[in-house]
Amino acid sequence: MTDTKSSDIASNSSTETAVLTTSALFTAIAGIILVDAEILAVAGTAAYALSTAIGTGPLGLAVIGGLIGLPTLWLCWMVARLAIAGERDAANDL
Repeated sequence: MTDTKSSDIASNSSTETAVLTTSALFTAIAGIILVDAEILAVAGTAAYALSTAIGTGPLGLAVIGGLIGLPTLWLCWMVARLAIAGERDAANDL
């Protein structure tokens, strides 16, 4: 016996493409700004705290900031993609 539920869900999700309306876009942007601001604040604080704890100067802070900054920017990009995908999901339409 085959599981038709999973194949139905897979076929529906690949064929349905929800349009990103203006209100959904503004909602996604608000969520992106909120979450990304918190991520960037924590990353900046962590870089500064680590640099101060180790006792490095401005150059050490720049290196640590670069090492922490690259994964942080990737995470911000993933949050943006997830927020937009969540707003485009047909399950959110009323």
